[in-house]
Amino acid sequence: LTNGVLPLQWVSFTAKPGNNSNLLEWATCNETGTKDFIVQHSSNSTNWEILGYVTAAGGNASYSFIHNNPPAGNHYYRLVQRDIDDRYSYSKTISLYTGGSSLLRVFPNPAEKGTTSIQLQQASIVSMYNLSGSLVYRKALAAGQHTLDLSGFAAGTYWLRAGDTSVKLILQ
Repeated sequence: LTNGVLPLQWVSFTAKPGNNSNLLEWATCNETGTKDFIVQHSSNSTNWEILGYVTAAGGNASYSFIHNNPPAGNHYYRLVQRDIDDRYSYSKTISLYTGGSSLLRVFPNPAEKGTTSIQLQQASIVSMYNLSGSLVYRKALAAGQHTLDLSGFAAGTYWLRAGDTSVKLILQ
């Protein structure tokens, strides 16, 4: 990362599962001199590959990118913002699990602004545990997508459980 003032402010960056795709959406503000965004993907958060490029719009802007036909498993995404002077910055890294047989999907993860969404393939009791193993949340939910209000919980790492599926959830 080079020194100097970067030509934008990151507002948000999220990933959502779709039908044979993952939808990435992000927003920025105060873009000045931004050239483009490089969309990067990793299955292990260590080795990154380039999925594509999105041209910058300038000013306050919202963007999207579709990762088509991602394999089942863990997905990590990040953006590299490049400006016209070859300076660059990285977005935060976000994660998403996709898999045909998983009972529970969580997105975005890390959770932002005290909320996250979950996708359940069947009606389940959803439980959340802190790292000490204490039950801190429990609710019966129908199959489908739900938004969980987690604003009353401290930032940190938790485990969400539905049936035999557990997912690590990070609250920021």
